[in-house]
Amino acid sequence: MKPLLFAFAVTIPACTAMQHDPVAIRAASLRSGICVLHHVPLREATVYEFAPVHVATLDPGMGTEVHDRYPNSLPVEYEFKKSEFNTKPVRYRYCPVCQQSYHRDLDEASKKAAEEWKREHHT
Repeated sequence: MKPLLFAFAVTIPACTAMQHDPVAIRAASLRSGICVLHHVPLREATVYEFAPVHVATLDPGMGTEVHDRYPNSLPVEYEFKKSEFNTKPVRYRYCPVCQQSYHRDLDEASKKAAEEWKREHHT
């Protein structure tokens, strides 16, 4: 019984630490094929990477901060649809729940930033 309690005691801090480490969350999800945050299977899709010529000008801004909360969402340098700037097709595994949450939180953060900017510049 003591070895079981020890294993349990060691596992809880590891899980708690992983909850705050986007790299560990992403790695564990890729290994298992299941999002460790939402417990749903990862999906695989062809996405389009930001063209190498333009990477130096990419300013991820809020996107990186929000992505760290949902590390199994599509990073800011990728898009689901090909565009003028996102031209290189690559395969990517993502969590549909992380992706939906990422877009929701990014929209909220963008609205909040716009409101703050209006207050600062229109007072």
